[in-house]
Amino acid sequence: MSQAREIADYISLQTGNSIGPETPLLDSGILDSIAIVELLIFIEESYSVKIVADDVNSFEFGNVLSICRLIARKNR
Repeated sequence: MSQAREIADYISLQTGNSIGPETPLLDSGILDSIAIVELLIFIEESYSVKIVADDVNSFEFGNVLSICRLIARKNR
């Protein structure tokens, strides 16, 4: 399973919303503050990256694809 699909499936399961790789997450309100914290923990544990507070913004967490790009940058 691709990273984008894993993250989208996780978010869908946590929020009850069916989402795709480009579905707006923050601007649409799909992710509330608790869902964001749970997603951060999932990302850090699943992909061995450290996400800092400055990373949580509408650019980096705008959609699943932007989250995947953030993970790729953190893994360099």
